Amino acid sequence: FKLEVFPSSLSAAIPMACAAMGWSRNRRGARREVSPVLACWSLSVAAALASVGGGLLPALTFLSPVRVSPSVPAPKWGTVTQLRLAAGRSARAARSTSGVATAATAAEAEADGGVVAAASERLNAWDLVERARKRAGEVPRGLAAVGDIADVEELREAARFLIRTSDGGDYALRGLTLGVMAPDVEAALKALDSWTEGLQLPGQVLGADDVQAVTDENKPIERSMLKEGAVYLKYMYARPPPQFSGQPPKEKAYMKHYPFEGRGVLFNPNLSDDELRMYGDFPLALFD
Repeated sequence: FKLEVFPSSLSAAIPMACAAMGWSRNRRGARREVSPVLACWSLSVAAALASVGGGLLPALTFLSPVRVSPSVPAPKWGTVTQLRLAAGRSARAARSTSGVATAATAAEAEADGGVVAAASERLNAWDLVERARKRAGEVPRGLAAVGDIADVEELREAARFLIRTSDGGDYALRGLTLGVMAPDVEAALKALDSWTEGLQLPGQVLGADDVQAVTDENKPIERSMLKEGAVYLKYMYARPPPQFSGQPPKEKAYMKHYPFEGRGVLFNPNLSDDELRMYGDFPLALFD
């Protein structure tokens, strides 16, 4: 990242900085928010220093609240998320102790939005790697054992964050759909149990015995008719609206024959911002 502004052009550079959107990117793609007011202040002071013989770039580097350098890697996802969660906890504490609900609620929503964005980026990164592996002819990792899953704790953490966002906020959980593509009935039911337990869904009670076997036309059949071959299990979870928060969630699950090669779990959380989110395929054993 390099910025060169000469004293003769300072009068044009300062208004441009004040009108900027306030976003910057380093060469590794890390995005950092810069207040336009602070950017204007930094350049204005730097201009004064430059006029008495100092250099604008050193002054800007010292005064600016955000420093961008291509030689410094972006923080790991876990570190960024911890910072955003800390901001959310601070906002909640401020709301409960100060009585100033509006500012605290806004800060909490911003913190939740940061967590959702960070978690989505982490889960999408898995998708990108999996697509690249498929294009290269490598074996997909849907059947990988838990010990063979790279960054397994980060993936679990990211999925849980999308489930645990603030109730009643901009990113409250409305529902969840899991699509389990397994080599047989036993593997599908095991994945359902481990995923629902690992995600810690509020009020979740549906278990393996509650899953209905169906035909391709979704007509109920005996589970024994699915003994041979791969199956697709769909689990649906819906939380009650805030005004009925005392009611239990609605749950439903069915499974049927699956004639395709894909194996793994599709993770589809539904949050109150109405944005479509679908990630995967993740390994069946992610939460084992």
